[in-house]
Amino acid sequence: MVSLSERDAVTQQAKDDVEMRAMYAFLFGASFDYCSETAFPHSDLLRAVVRADVDAFKLEVANYQKRRTSEGSSWYENDSLIFLLLVGCEKFEVAMGFLEPILSARERNTNPIPKQVNEVFRAVLRKNHGMESPLGFIKLPLLNLAGRLELSSEAARKVYGELTFPGTFTQLTPFLQLLALRAFDLVLLERRPHPIENFDALVKALETYKEHASLGQACKLLWALPYKWILGTLSTVAMIITFVFGLGQRVPSGTPPRGLPVGLQMVSFDDAMIHKMPVVNALAGQFLSNRPENETWLALAIQTSSLGAAAGKFSVEVSTSAGTMLGAQTWLVHPTESGSIPALLPNQHSEKWVRTFAESGEANDHLIIVLYVQPSQSTTIAQLASTIVLRTLN
Repeated sequence: MVSLSERDAVTQQAKDDVEMRAMYAFLFGASFDYCSETAFPHSDLLRAVVRADVDAFKLEVANYQKRRTSEGSSWYENDSLIFLLLVGCEKFEVAMGFLEPILSARERNTNPIPKQVNEVFRAVLRKNHGMESPLGFIKLPLLNLAGRLELSSEAARKVYGELTFPGTFTQLTPFLQLLALRAFDLVLLERRPHPIENFDALVKALETYKEHASLGQACKLLWALPYKWILGTLSTVAMIITFVFGLGQRVPSGTPPRGLPVGLQMVSFDDAMIHKMPVVNALAGQFLSNRPENETWLALAIQTSSLGAAAGKFSVEVSTSAGTMLGAQTWLVHPTESGSIPALLPNQHSEKWVRTFAESGEANDHLIIVLYVQPSQSTTIAQLASTIVLRTLN
C-alpha cells in the first residue's frame, strides 16, 4: 500500500478533477456541493444516490437502459458510472438485469485491468460478495455505501493481502486508486471480530446458543475447558444439587448450621479483584450488562480469611447499611499450585443482606463475595467496605 505522503498526493490529484472530486467526497464522506458542481456526465445519478432519492435513481436507470451500447460508444467504459449504478441497485433493492448488456459491451476491452474490474461488477450482479477474485477490494466501498458491508476477519485478510501486494496500487486508474484507499480504510475500521475472539465473546455466544445446545455438546464444551475449570464446574454443580436437596430445605426452617468457620472475617476488599479471575469477571459483566443504564451502583469484591476447621454445611451473612443490595455472587476458592479453583455457591439476598450456603471446604479455602450495591448517597468503595458486616449464622 502507499505511504501517507503518497496517499495525500493521490487524494490531491483526484481533487483536481470535478468528477473525481465528487466521487472522493462520496466515498470518504467529505464535504461537497452536489447541487452546483455538476460538470460531469453522471452527476444526476450521483445526486440521486447521495440523497437516497429512489424515484430519481430509477429515472436515471431508465435513461441508461435506453442508451445504445453498440460499437463506437464509450460512455459505459466509465468505472465510476457502473459503480454508482451498482451501489444504487444494492441500496434501493432495484433489479440489476439492465446492467447485463452494459457489462457485455464493456468486455470488448481486452486489457487485463478493465476485464478484472468487469468481473468484479459481474460478481456483484450475481450477489457474490466474496473477496476471492482479483480486485475484489472494489466490493468493500460498494457494499459499505449500500449499507450491506459485513466484513469478516477472513475477508479483511484477503483484501489486505491484495492491496499490500507490490505493484497492485500503481497499475490502477485514479478512480480505482480511490477505491483501493477507501477499501484499506474499511479493512482497518470495519473488520468484525471472530465470533468467539475472547472470553467475553465466549460467554455471550454461550448465552445466545444455550437454548439449542444438546447434552452431548455441553459435555464436549466441558471437556474442552482447562482441568481446573472442569473441577470448579463439577464442584459448583455438586454444591447446587446439595443445596436443592439438602441445605436449601433446612436453612429456612431455622435449623442451626454445624461446624461454623471459626473467626471468619473480611481480610481484603477492592473492585479490581473481580477482574483477576476470568470466570468471576464474566459473571459480573453479565450481571451489570442487564442493569438499567441510568442506575448508580458500586461493585465490591470481598475476600475472607481461610475457612480453617469448618465441618459440615455452614452459612455466612454479609450486610450493609450504606445502600440497597442489587445482587451478589459468592465463590468458594480453593488455592492450588497451578492457580485458584473458584466454585459458585448458592445464596439468597434482600435489600440489606446476602446469605451464602456452602459445604465445608479445606482449611486454606476462602470465600470471595461480589456485592453490587446502589449507594444511598455518594460513597467510595472504601466507605462502602467500612459499613460491611460479615458473620457466620447461628
